[in-house]
Amino acid sequence: MSGHRILSLRFPRLGAERLLRGLRGLDERPFAVVVAEQSNMQVITSLNASAAAAGLHVG
Repeated sequence: MSGHRILSLRFPRLGAERLLRGLRGLDERPFAVVVAEQSNMQVITSLNASAAAAGLHVG
């Protein structure tokens, strides 16, 4: 081993939570971020816990 350390972190709700911090009062409502397009579709790339509980999912 070369002595290098690798750390991998996953923040599945980071995009949505970062935007919600600036929009105070919306934390309880479902919130999703659509920023990617795949095969002529707009795709959800991040969402908050309320949106996930409502049945939305990334992708």
